[in-house]
Amino acid sequence: AFFEAASGTVFLDEIGEISPGIQAKLLRALQEQEIFKVGASKPVKFNTRLLFATNRNLEEEVKQGRFREDLFYRINIVPIYILPLRERPSDIALLTATYLAKFNNKYQVDKKLAPDVLEVFTLYSWPGNVRELINVIERLVIISQAETITIEDLPRNLTRHMKRDYAARKGPLLPLKSVLDMVEREVIEQSLKEYKSLRQAARALGIDPSTLLRKAGKYKTIKNVE
Repeated sequence: AFFEAASGTVFLDEIGEISPGIQAKLLRALQEQEIFKVGASKPVKFNTRLLFATNRNLEEEVKQGRFREDLFYRINIVPIYILPLRERPSDIALLTATYLAKFNNKYQVDKKLAPDVLEVFTLYSWPGNVRELINVIERLVIISQAETITIEDLPRNLTRHMKRDYAARKGPLLPLKSVLDMVEREVIEQSLKEYKSLRQAARALGIDPSTLLRKAGKYKTIKNVE
C-alpha cells in the first residue's frame, strides 16, 4: 500500500534481510510497476522512485543463494557505496554536532561535549556505525548530570572497545595525550583538505575558527588559510 500512497520516493532499508517470498513479490511489483491490494481483483499502477539500503554484500548473498539474482540486478541500477564510520573520521564531528542539537531540542536541555569526548569519538572504531553514534549521544544527553558531558560520562563498553581497537591497531599503547594529539591532528588535516575555507572546516568540526587556526598552527598543518 505504501507504493500507492508514496508521492515521490520510497526508501526501503535492510533490503538484504527480506524473505524469499517477499523478494518474489517485490520483484514482480518492480517489473510490472503495479501492485494488488489485499482482496482486490485488479492491479493498481504506481509511479514511485525507489531507494534501497543494506549493510550486506548482496553479490555474495546472491552467490550463497540467499538473495534472488534477478532482483539484485533489478535494484542495482545506480549503486552508492558508503564507507563505514571508522573510515571517515572527519564526519564524526559533524554527525555529533547534528545529533547533539537534535537531542538537546528533544529533551529540552543544552548539553555540550568536552573537547576530549569528541577526540575519543574520533579514536573509537564504531562497529555499529552511525546508529551506534546516535545511540551513544542520546544516552549521554539523558544520563549526564552536568551541562558539559565529559569522558567520565561515556559508557564503559565504548571506552573498553576503544582501548581494545587501539591496542590491536597500533601495538603498544602510547600515553593518552599522545594518542589524542595524533587523532586531533589527523582530523584537522582531513577537514582542511575537504573544506574550502577555515570557517567551513571549523563549522564542520563544531569549533570556532580561531580555535581551529590555533590548533592547525600547533601541528603546523597549514601555512595559509582563508
